Amino acid sequence: MSGAPYNTTDNPNPNGKHPGGRPRLYNSVDELSKLIDAYFETCDKGETVDVYDKKEETVKTVTRRIPYTITGLGLALGMSRTDIINYQNRDEFFHTIKTAKEKCENYAELRLMSGDMQAAGPIFALKNYGWADKQDLDIKTGGEKINPAPDETLRRLAFMLREGTETGKVEE
Repeated sequence: MSGAPYNTTDNPNPNGKHPGGRPRLYNSVDELSKLIDAYFETCDKGETVDVYDKKEETVKTVTRRIPYTITGLGLALGMSRTDIINYQNRDEFFHTIKTAKEKCENYAELRLMSGDMQAAGPIFALKNYGWADKQDLDIKTGGEKINPAPDETLRRLAFMLREGTETGKVEE
């Protein structure tokens, strides 16, 4: 079955057939950048929602900002989080995607530092960006790993603790 070639300008396959896999959604950085900018502008404009005011027992219409998220960005671009990472792995899209992801990360960091909400949500989001709330310590001496004490040293320490002596001499 022969037909028109898939895409002769962006197809590395010399026979003109589809190289396999799903075709890219975006072939230019400009096209992707415009959609990313539109996502952030939509978030900044916010959304209008009705909120119940308990004190006044009324419903008020308010505009609240939409948080920047990688998932939201993916939805706006018509792709998944994995697709975003795959685009970032392409040299021509690296800077554009990296900048967008950093903008989302910065939003989570600012929310954490603002103190106007529970910290668990922003902390969880930041962990997805590689942050950690633990320290991994690699204890070394002179660049060498610390070796466990020889059996004789351990035996003396055990005796000292048991007998309350300071010399560590084991009398047999």
